[in-house]
Amino acid sequence: MSRTHEKQSLIKSSRRMSIQPELHSEKPNDNSYKYNELLSPLPNFSVNATKVVRNRLLLVHISALLVHTVSTIGMLVFVFSTNRTDLSLELYDYKIGFDLDNRSVQPVDNIVDTSLNLAGLTLSFSTLAVLAQSYYVYALYHNPSKNIQNIQGMPDIQGKNFIILASMGINMFRWVEYFFSASIMIVIIARLCGVLGIYEIICIFFLVAITQCFGAFADVWNVLLMKIAWNDGTMPGIDKNGSSSYSWITRIWPHLLGWIPQTVAWTLIFIRLGRADRDTDNSMPTFVWVIVFLESAFFSSFGFVQLYVHTRGIEGRGICAESAYGILSAVSKPILAWTVLLSVPV
Repeated sequence: MSRTHEKQSLIKSSRRMSIQPELHSEKPNDNSYKYNELLSPLPNFSVNATKVVRNRLLLVHISALLVHTVSTIGMLVFVFSTNRTDLSLELYDYKIGFDLDNRSVQPVDNIVDTSLNLAGLTLSFSTLAVLAQSYYVYALYHNPSKNIQNIQGMPDIQGKNFIILASMGINMFRWVEYFFSASIMIVIIARLCGVLGIYEIICIFFLVAITQCFGAFADVWNVLLMKIAWNDGTMPGIDKNGSSSYSWITRIWPHLLGWIPQTVAWTLIFIRLGRADRDTDNSMPTFVWVIVFLESAFFSSFGFVQLYVHTRGIEGRGICAESAYGILSAVSKPILAWTVLLSVPV
């Protein structure tokens, strides 16, 4: 009995070994299979539309690149021709002492701690925008695939995979750029609006930087909810219309958290601006309020774009966001840069 049982187990084992290559041939364990299985269930996502999507993104990013490049070169010429290289505003700190009578720490005096070089900061976020748009154009121009099915390899935010990542709403390079550029922009706005404390400026910088981290996490979170795990080619969590079957609060809670630090930063700015308008003899010029509200609207519009695409279906969600971010960047950053250079006296 033992020999018969051993023989039968050997036969079963050999059968399993002979079947194994067939299983691998049907579903090869490589990344190209994962990509094909990932994209095939997406409704109305035509693999032949890749070239159209690429051309659309190229148009947006080339236009934004031209705007940022011309603006940055113009600012360089303007800054050096008008001797505005030293255009700066002071930041203050408090000299603190211990009050023995009240047994508490009290500010003794305001001291000039450092200064912000507005010309340098303005040129820095403009240059970051040029570098970012140059990268996007490079990545799209060096996309060798004319068909999504030909794309091989894992996402590496490089040329051949840029369109797939953008289609899924992922562009980590954009959030890295925003981490620095948006934070620098808010620091300039805060100082112009009367935020004089160096530690307040530092806090506002990092509040907006944290907002960008939440934005990046929200993009990744939505892709994770779409079950980018490739379980036998199925994508649970996606309904027949291509929309996430999860509740809206489940999809956008990281995005909503990102509004908290940004709202705190803008609240501090408006409080300081209001106090400056109230405490001075001359009222704040109308154009200052217009600029601040306009820039606040621009900052918020980036968040509204993400909120919109995260509540839509899969098709076109990432491409729509990528195009909108490029347009908003090409409008908001040059406006702020030239406003600072032209309005602040030397």
